[in-house]
Amino acid sequence: FSVVFEFSDLITASSTDGQIFNLDFPVYPSLMQEASVSNTTVFLPPNVDYSGSSHVFNETASNILNIVKKPLAALSFETGIIAFQPTDSFSLLEINEVRRNIVINQWNEISVSDSYTFINKAAKETSTLWASLPLNATAVSAKDNLDNQLSVTRQSMKGLIKATITLKTAIKQNETAQVSVAFNLPWKAHVAQNGWSDFGLNFELFEPMNLTVRELTVTIDLPEGARFQSSDAEVQ
Repeated sequence: FSVVFEFSDLITASSTDGQIFNLDFPVYPSLMQEASVSNTTVFLPPNVDYSGSSHVFNETASNILNIVKKPLAALSFETGIIAFQPTDSFSLLEINEVRRNIVINQWNEISVSDSYTFINKAAKETSTLWASLPLNATAVSAKDNLDNQLSVTRQSMKGLIKATITLKTAIKQNETAQVSVAFNLPWKAHVAQNGWSDFGLNFELFEPMNLTVRELTVTIDLPEGARFQSSDAEVQ
């Protein structure tokens, strides 16, 4: 059987210039009984160089580290540190909240607005943020909390659009930025009509970002005169 854990806040910037990052993590699983073999593998991001670690890891491939312990005593608990250095731009962002608002109007149009609250956890300031959008999103634009229009660069990757947003002012470590991203979706791809008056909306609640979103709120505004019937998602 497999047990999956998800951790957050394990990566920290270890130098004031933001060039070295530390991954602080449990090296071995903590089991109620002894295990004959414990095999731990760490996959680092592709755009970093491995710098060192608190334990002796074998680099089995580029940025893939491995350590084996025979046997592993019951109730073992060891934390380890792996240091790495980015080879290009490396963001360390935390997303506390995302609010998605989907508006469906009587003119067969779907408009979406995503509001993000980012925190820069890296020691180095950053002026770029990114968001994942549906591949069929059009008319993509972004604004900050002061209603300034922001530059957006689109890149298609793995069935999604990666929208890179450039801020007016860079955010320093532990500073917060609020950004809204607006886009349109094609009606025929997401709305199906059954009979004369029944319609069904099919959409993803949110696109994967490879980041933990601590709170996600999705609001749907139906066309004037429409009445909600049912949903396979929990609705309030």
